[in-house]
Amino acid sequence: MKNKTPYVDQPLNGLFFWERSPKGEIGIEVEDEGGPWPDGQATRWITHVDNCLRNGGIEYVIRQPVMRDRVGVALDVLSKHLADSDKVFSYRTSIHVHVNVQGLTLRQWVNYISLFCIFEELLVNVVGPERAGNKFCLRFKDADASMRLLRQGILDENIPNILGGDLKYASCNIRATVSHGTLEFRAMRGNLDTPFIKAWVEILLALKDAAKATRDPSAFVQEMSFLGPMAFARKYLPANVITDAVLAQEDILSNSMYEGARLAQDVAYCIEWGDPVVKADTEMPIESEPVFLNIGVAPAVNWAFRLQELRDAENP
Repeated sequence: MKNKTPYVDQPLNGLFFWERSPKGEIGIEVEDEGGPWPDGQATRWITHVDNCLRNGGIEYVIRQPVMRDRVGVALDVLSKHLADSDKVFSYRTSIHVHVNVQGLTLRQWVNYISLFCIFEELLVNVVGPERAGNKFCLRFKDADASMRLLRQGILDENIPNILGGDLKYASCNIRATVSHGTLEFRAMRGNLDTPFIKAWVEILLALKDAAKATRDPSAFVQEMSFLGPMAFARKYLPANVITDAVLAQEDILSNSMYEGARLAQDVAYCIEWGDPVVKADTEMPIESEPVFLNIGVAPAVNWAFRLQELRDAENP
């Protein structure tokens, strides 16, 4: 395998060209089929009519990306603005979270996608079980060609050219990196529950932080084999109500994570990554030889009821 270290360590802002380079970390879109909606705009938010929604549905979009510690404030502003309107969050509505990746290298970006892939099915079971397999929110397991395209882009040293077509209609929309300099996560069901959305954002940022601190994507695959799926999940998912519901999926957790790692390994082992040009903040324990996984996955389970039980326990 040819060593691609110089290419994979290029900053994304050297591969893509964006109209804006915001400092904020998080953008959020909230879809609502309710109404009538209040006049005017909520501070920090703008509205768009979304023709995919019923009843003249509205999409509320944060004007400018916010830092992680301001997500709750922004959501509370929108909740107050809509307090007197009838909010309708049908199966057609969802929450889209954009995580700013403009400051990452290509290596770190691939790390992020690979780590999310390992957890994706379990996370979607909790945050949007009715969106699993939705044609506008395909998981990597539903459309594994996404990983093959990513692999080919790395091998050809031409990532920008593979990010087109229908890749945007994915649970993890990697095409958003071209247009916005983000990864867009589309799996969360429609809601305006600030603690729930904050917990989701917290998980997405924790995975990003881990991606920045890891040598290359193969390190995640190998570390999961070393630690085991449950310990790996406890290490990388922050303690919150969504993580609790993920860890409660004991009957499918191992198979699901091994299947996610199997999908990710197409990218993780496609090249000899070499050492990063800029050393990672921390190094993950790895085994000396690559670990290739080929384990089946149990059928998905709807864990929405378990999430509600956990949240009720937190707020008796």
